[in-house]
Amino acid sequence: MPETKLTVGIQPHSLDRDVTAKLDQCDNSGHDFLVVPISHPSFREKMEQTRDLEYMSRIQAVQAPFTSEDLFIRTAKHCERLVGLTSPWVRMDSPDERERYMAEKVLEKELSWSAHIGLSAVLMPLLTTSPDRFTNYARWLCRILHDYAFLQIWIRIPLLLNSESTDPDESVGLQDSWEQWALLKQICDHSPRLQLALEITADLPDPKFQSQWYAEPVKCLIIPTTTFTTNAKGFPVLSKPHQNFIQRLTQLTHYAVIEERQVEDRVCETGNHHKFLRYLSQNPGELSTLESFAAGYKDYLQAPLQPLMDHLESATYATFEQDPVKYQLYEKAVHQALVDRFPSATESDHTCVIFVVGAGRGPLVDRSLAAARSANRHVRVYALEKNPNAYVTLQHKKETTWHEQVTVVFGDMRFWNPPEQADILVSELLGSFGDNELSPECLDGAQRLLRPGGISIPSSYASFVAPLSSSKLYNQVLALNGPAHFQTPFVVLFDAVDTLYPPQKVWQFNHPNPLLCTGDLTAPGLRSENQHNARYAVNTFSTDKAAFIHGMAGYFDCVLYKDITMSIHPRNHTPAMFSWFPIFFPLNKPIFAPKDAVVETHLWRLTSSSKVWYEWCVVVKSAATDAEAHSTPLTSTTIHNLNGSSYWIGL
Repeated sequence: MPETKLTVGIQPHSLDRDVTAKLDQCDNSGHDFLVVPISHPSFREKMEQTRDLEYMSRIQAVQAPFTSEDLFIRTAKHCERLVGLTSPWVRMDSPDERERYMAEKVLEKELSWSAHIGLSAVLMPLLTTSPDRFTNYARWLCRILHDYAFLQIWIRIPLLLNSESTDPDESVGLQDSWEQWALLKQICDHSPRLQLALEITADLPDPKFQSQWYAEPVKCLIIPTTTFTTNAKGFPVLSKPHQNFIQRLTQLTHYAVIEERQVEDRVCETGNHHKFLRYLSQNPGELSTLESFAAGYKDYLQAPLQPLMDHLESATYATFEQDPVKYQLYEKAVHQALVDRFPSATESDHTCVIFVVGAGRGPLVDRSLAAARSANRHVRVYALEKNPNAYVTLQHKKETTWHEQVTVVFGDMRFWNPPEQADILVSELLGSFGDNELSPECLDGAQRLLRPGGISIPSSYASFVAPLSSSKLYNQVLALNGPAHFQTPFVVLFDAVDTLYPPQKVWQFNHPNPLLCTGDLTAPGLRSENQHNARYAVNTFSTDKAAFIHGMAGYFDCVLYKDITMSIHPRNHTPAMFSWFPIFFPLNKPIFAPKDAVVETHLWRLTSSSKVWYEWCVVVKSAATDAEAHSTPLTSTTIHNLNGSSYWIGL
């Protein structure tokens, strides 16, 4: 996996007027950028001197252009390596409306200058301590985001309130800093331009609350020098819990700021702090096979495949065939099924008929033949494929490798009339949600191909869901520009997410299907008779932390045969298997679940004669008390993808 260098800046405790000289020091010390105040303390003094003037005179003073002496950053030179810091003395929580207006004007003046000279970003804290003024501040911020469309604004939020932050009074009376951020984000309508500068405090929240930040748009980490300790050799280091947390965060952002802090009468200046941070970011530990394969896929939205309706390309087959674990498990399952079907080696004169339905380019045929050799059983294999291009590849393999061991057939398993029935039916039709590539419909239609007592591999698969939080995934769907995209599931390797709850089972399919009796080879396929595969599931989740829910994660567990299983369920993911990433059902608007609330997910699998589709909805309820028989609904999403209006899977 290619390494991405962590870009580390420095926020000095004090600064003279020569910004260029400070940038030179920044270069010499190994830092990449500099955080400096936009305006000089002399500008504050000038504003203080206007307090005795009439209000209109004060307005005129604040609206007057900056003078050169008012500013630290006086020109556009080097602005691509400077992050501006808004005036820390400006607050917007005054009970005096005129004072609040003055504060707004000072900030607007600084932001206007920053946009004019092209600063790379502006860093600003929450500028109110008053809960009842917070909404007014958020409204002002919304306007700023709209008016300065090309200016990056980083909002500084400490991990823990009153934990050695620059100004411990910067609290809005909420339970914690995440709720402070969540309220701001909600008022600003989850704007993707609202970027988070997360201050890593000396104390860390409980790990279950740390994970809340993984789902947020963390643009930059701010780490005060006082958060570091010193090791035996005198080098700055972080505690092991801090290391683990920051290491995880540097997978989400490549920007960090070392902030010099004063302790009593001494300033803790920066030294080798940036080297330690870069070491953490470049040493994530040994990567698993899945992590190595999936490095470029994290949080990348992919449309689910539809192999029944579409013809897959050779490159798609090639990607799946890189997964050795899946095919090893299939070989093991076929081996055991052969032994069970013909228990005695003396019965090896009997030939076991294996149908590989949906053979693709033939890896399951290869594994079935290998299983027959290891089990010392005679087999006759049919490789059935409806993709005309993959069929060409199968013919070539028969001519060059398989010869008379395999009969290659072009056709659809639901309507094929073979010369005989199978002892073992092998298929590879699972999607990220188990049934989303229409394995139930296909195998129901192919069930008549099995002899009485015949074995289907896989024999069953179950689907699981769990609500999740991810601002990144929400913003990526939003960027696709169209409401239909929020009605469409995506295949995603989750990274910048907070998996809020353990997944719960929604439904399961079994093969052969005990509800069907289709032993007649001449029977038509079940194209118009699959209502038995419709499903509806309600699952209830509760948690002890607040969260924004942006969608639902979907997984599957599969039983190939007896105790031979494979899974992408987080709890028991098959090691080193990477053929499937989870599925993501997005919500068109994030829904807030307060602490101790009950979250209900509603999921439908619906069918017609020509298609299958999912619909989904999330409901948040208050937790039931001893005096109540049921929870009280608080809020709900709409029904997504009603009647398969935006997404469906063709039969």
